[in-house]
Amino acid sequence: SGRLQSFQILTSGTGATYTLPINITAILIESIGGGGGGGGVSGTANNVAMAGGGGGGGYCRKLYTSPAATYTYTIGNGGNGGAAGNNSGAAGGNTTFDVMTAFGGGGGSGSLTTANATIGNVCGVGGSASGGDVNFVGQTGLLGIAFLVNVFGGTGGSTVYGSGAGAVSISAAGSVAGNTANNNSGGGGGGAISINTATTRAGGNGGSGYRDWE
Repeated sequence: SGRLQSFQILTSGTGATYTLPINITAILIESIGGGGGGGGVSGTANNVAMAGGGGGGGYCRKLYTSPAATYTYTIGNGGNGGAAGNNSGAAGGNTTFDVMTAFGGGGGSGSLTTANATIGNVCGVGGSASGGDVNFVGQTGLLGIAFLVNVFGGTGGSTVYGSGAGAVSISAAGSVAGNTANNNSGGGGGGAISINTATTRAGGNGGSGYRDWE
């Protein structure tokens, strides 16, 4: 009585059923939504292109002091990165448990092509959360940026339990796909980049969400 009996982490499941273990009198549930995918780029000669990073998934936590025998839950998948070209990433999936929802992060937008040093396209917003005793919004992804000869893709937004994908960068002609966030982090995927080349690159995938209880 009054001590931790078990600890479980779930990384997949859609409309699945959680069954309360025997002799458990209270459960603490934590949920993270999937991260949004980063944007892709379509480069052109004599220009730079940089896409936005995806947003991190929302987070919520709730203590059940008189839990029911069963609950239905779903784990949100990470959003796919934008396809190679000027394409936005997909939003991450929602993670749900009973009355709680940790919403997935938004996808980062596709490339902005420009001949000037500038800030890149729109990044994915962080996912919100509801129904918990504690509800946090995931971090918004970062914008891509070009400065002189250096181009950086947008960084993916982070969550309570993990960082988003790091930014890719180049300082000479070429192109690089966005980095993918770690699964089960809920972090956003990174945006792709291009300098002075007519190529297309895909954005990085967002990390999947997860749920744990104890």
